[in-house]
Amino acid sequence: MNPRATRPRRRRRLLLVVLAVLLLGGGSLGYVLHARHRGLPAAAADGSFSLAEPGLYYRDSATGRVARHDGAGGPPATEGPACERFHTAGEHVLCLRKLPGIPARTQALVLDRRLREIQRVTVPGIPNRARVSASGNVLSWTAFAVGDSYAATGFSTRTSLLDLRTGYLVKSMEDIPLTIDGTRYHAPDVNYWGVTFAADDNRFYATVSTRGRTHLVEGDLRNWSARALRENVECPSLSPDNTRIA
Repeated sequence: MNPRATRPRRRRRLLLVVLAVLLLGGGSLGYVLHARHRGLPAAAADGSFSLAEPGLYYRDSATGRVARHDGAGGPPATEGPACERFHTAGEHVLCLRKLPGIPARTQALVLDRRLREIQRVTVPGIPNRARVSASGNVLSWTAFAVGDSYAATGFSTRTSLLDLRTGYLVKSMEDIPLTIDGTRYHAPDVNYWGVTFAADDNRFYATVSTRGRTHLVEGDLRNWSARALRENVECPSLSPDNTRIA
């Protein structure tokens, strides 16, 4: 075989391979850019919808929006903000939304009861939990930074805290000084979730996971500390009179 005759064929094959790679890469890049710039649903589809009316407010799984049922037997109003997680108390609303694009990001929207935006915070991960203290002054949210459920091996969460009285924001609770069995605890796999607030807007309870175990912890916002109370308790919920934890 003539070596000179095979060179043009090799060059053509190489050129075809390079063109294919460029086309595939361009298509992927175009998809990512499209996903990043694709518009999110409006915060409120109907300006007349607010939380001022009496009724039960919940996230409608069919529309992905906050809905209100007045209990009178009529159809629910489903023109609320688009949220993947939603909680409200006092005068404030916390709405978690998954932003389009890769990697996953969560947008935490803080709204008033007329659904006007007060603040927004963006953190890595997939929306998981939202909580507002009874007064509406302190908020917490959790996003999955790695994995999408607590059953996944090697999952990682990122739990944030926001004090609306001072504007103080903690994007990750993992650095809070933690005490377990009376000893200051350090580990790279500490994860927090399921925050619930006491009526004083200072004390809180949460789940902490580390080394394959879960702990119920009590935290102090002013002193910025947390201590484990017992094992095998997840997603605590404090009773309205602050005397019991479910």
